[in-house]
Amino acid sequence: MSGHLAERSRKTYVALGLLLVVVGALATATSIAVYRGNFTSAIPVKLYATRAGLSLEPGSDVKIREVVVGRVTDVKLVDGQAEISMDIDDNRASTIAANVSAAIDPTTLFGRKFVTLVQPATPSSETISAGTVLSTGQVATEINDLLESLVTVLRTVEPEKVNGSLNALATSLHGRGDHLGDTLVELNTYLSSFNDSIPTLQRDLMQGAQTTDILAAATPDLMATVDHASTTATTITERQDQLNAFILSFTGFGNSGHGLLDAAGTPLTESLSSLAPTTALLAERAPALPCFVESLKQTNTYLERIFGGSDMPGLNITSTLLMGDPPYTNSANLPVVEADGPVACYDWTQPQGHTNFDDGSDAYRPARTPMDLIGNPFAQFFLGGLR
Repeated sequence: MSGHLAERSRKTYVALGLLLVVVGALATATSIAVYRGNFTSAIPVKLYATRAGLSLEPGSDVKIREVVVGRVTDVKLVDGQAEISMDIDDNRASTIAANVSAAIDPTTLFGRKFVTLVQPATPSSETISAGTVLSTGQVATEINDLLESLVTVLRTVEPEKVNGSLNALATSLHGRGDHLGDTLVELNTYLSSFNDSIPTLQRDLMQGAQTTDILAAATPDLMATVDHASTTATTITERQDQLNAFILSFTGFGNSGHGLLDAAGTPLTESLSSLAPTTALLAERAPALPCFVESLKQTNTYLERIFGGSDMPGLNITSTLLMGDPPYTNSANLPVVEADGPVACYDWTQPQGHTNFDDGSDAYRPARTPMDLIGNPFAQFFLGGLR
């Protein structure tokens, strides 16, 4: 009985071990299939580039913004250029514009390469679909490119001459390190000072270019002016006798003017000095001159109404007898002469009221005393005034 149970337990363990191996194989196969995208629907797209570079193989990543969106399925040479076939995840394709560009970048200097999709500044409204051909891919500079360029340089430049030049440079610098360092420090100081003036230099160069354009546009006129000046110089040379006579005539004119000014200089100076206060007053009251002329015109209109004009000849007067104004008294009604006020103009197109000018008369002061009521004893024998 015990032997039968042991045999049964051994078979159970073998079956469980085989089951574990099968499960592990299935998990590994599933992981590989998931990695390859066998369970994900994808759309095929192509990319053409001048070359694919090193280490870009099937299975390489296709990224956009550092996110893997597909895999490289094939890389081959077609008509002298690299044809790169890629599968893009169908779920990601709806977010990738049809005018996207591509570049082939390395992970490290010698590492495996991958394809980077770069969204354009103005994405298209359409997205990539099956059969889309992406823009020409760019391949980053690789170590083999650098080595090829270095070999080309070494083939062009003779190494023995380069070695001789370097030895001569080393010999010339031997023992002069301190001087070279001081020179470099001074050069750095000069360049630092010069850097602050670079914006001004750029501005001056731009303005100089504008000035040059202006001079270029004005060159025909300048050349025409020079041509005319040449003609004028030739004419002056041919007629220099007449020009000399013309210039000498100014000598006589100057002598005559000198005699006139000697004779009339003092009276003229005194006259101008005498006119200075008048002209100063006119200058001060200049703003009122237009108003003064307009007032004369209006006054003339009123005088035509009073004394008659072409329409109404005769004298038109409306008069009445008024009580006399209060008599003047000493110190209270002394004359006042003031012309220091600001220049003022009145609108003669509107009816004007009475303006009481402070001349010292107080003719319209209120009547407060019997003398104010009686007024001037002789005023009743005269016409009071005109209205």
